[in-house]
Amino acid sequence: MHTHAAVARRCRWAVPALRPWLFLVLGAALGCGSSSSGGEPDAGDPGDDGGDDGRGDAGPDPTRLSCEGASGERLRQVVRQHGDGSSQFVRLHDTDFAESCAFAPASDGALRCLPAVDGAPFAAGEVRYSDPECATAIGQLAALIGDPPPGYMSATSPAGACGPSPPTFHVLGEKLAIVPDAMIYQLVGETCTAVLAPATDFFAITDLPADSFVEGTETFTDSGRLALAQVDGADGSRFCRAQGQLLDRDLADHPCRLELSEDGSLRCLPGDASATQLFTDDVCTLEIEVALVDEACQPDAAYLRDGAGAQCPQRQRVRALAGPVKDALFEATAKGCVAVAGGPVARGIGASVSSFSFAELGTSYSPSGDRLERADLVTDDGLRLFRGDWFDSQLEQLCRFAPAADATERCLPLEGPLELVARTEVLYTDEICTAQIELGGRDASCAGGAPAFVLDAIGGGRTRVHEVGAAHPGPLYQLGTACTAVPAAEVFYELGAEVLPQSFVGGTEIIE
Repeated sequence: MHTHAAVARRCRWAVPALRPWLFLVLGAALGCGSSSSGGEPDAGDPGDDGGDDGRGDAGPDPTRLSCEGASGERLRQVVRQHGDGSSQFVRLHDTDFAESCAFAPASDGALRCLPAVDGAPFAAGEVRYSDPECATAIGQLAALIGDPPPGYMSATSPAGACGPSPPTFHVLGEKLAIVPDAMIYQLVGETCTAVLAPATDFFAITDLPADSFVEGTETFTDSGRLALAQVDGADGSRFCRAQGQLLDRDLADHPCRLELSEDGSLRCLPGDASATQLFTDDVCTLEIEVALVDEACQPDAAYLRDGAGAQCPQRQRVRALAGPVKDALFEATAKGCVAVAGGPVARGIGASVSSFSFAELGTSYSPSGDRLERADLVTDDGLRLFRGDWFDSQLEQLCRFAPAADATERCLPLEGPLELVARTEVLYTDEICTAQIELGGRDASCAGGAPAFVLDAIGGGRTRVHEVGAAHPGPLYQLGTACTAVPAAEVFYELGAEVLPQSFVGGTEIIE
């Protein structure tokens, strides 16, 4: 394990004993909820978990991840091979359906690798009926069929008491001649109701059983205080929820997620509810802060996580939940101050829990190719996980793979509240907001300093990278509901020359 001078200058935290400089993964990556519900897949890394590493007397690899994924007989890993020799797991591929998939609860109650619904072979849609008795099911696609046409449909199910229900899947049969505004039918509860057909495509459908998809068994790693979820597929595959659920063993296996804590370090913080402002009088003048908890769906709710202050909005504090509030409560609505009745239980909110009560993580860099080093998040008691971020040793810059200006996946400079990378903004140089100028700016409330690069979104999900020019002398103006002056303390930078996409390490996806 080692650190780099360029990173060390920006980072201020270390994990005791290991002493790696803390690397914070913020923005979209700080949302550590599992993406196994069909959205973007969790990050992981190919390999196996534990055991002999094949190096003989050299001993176990100290950079081995606590969970490392593996392909199975049917589910194969899609891996991005990088130009410098490193590689990264991207997602799982179901070879039976020739489609990406992610583990999520299926309609039969089992955990299964459900397919991505991206138009073909699986299209999104709804189950409707051709008769007023709702006896003959038909498929109503969410959009007109494309090329290639879909062979299957994924339909949403009515929400359950505690959130969304798993989708159902159907095989598409004959295309039906149903014109817009024709009469079709839908079930609302147990009532068959007539509706007008939208301008989309309809098909005869048959059920695709849930057991058509690979079943998985979820377990947790045993590599320290924090336990990481992993799924073993029935076909021999393994999937690591590196962006997913963590359990804190010291908090009775309470779920937690990686956040920037009050003390500025990266920690796994619990959080079961959010704060709500209500009132204890019927004219809504006596305010009280409570947490609304559905105790049937969240029987173990014990913590509230929210912002720790305005100086760095990304810092999070944790407060303990107290017992139910016994006072009558009221809320201000468009109809006036009304009593709160039924629904979630209003729980009191206690004092902040010390940041030191929660597990801290730092970063260890593992050379993986000729240029990129894997940025692993580590604890001082053994957990090591990879969340998709790299250190580019040539540019001395943390980076993450995303489509570059040439539409190739490349390791582009990492943007975040603690990273010295700006993004383009449109401002004005005149007080009536007619003279437009594009500059690079960043929120410096968490970390000050001039950025090293400016990122520019250019459409199609692509990003152009610029060098940083001189700080604009001002004055500058911004257009909202009115043209207002940008505070003098905010610094914006002129765009320098474009950094050619080929300057960044690229990658190509392959199926193992």
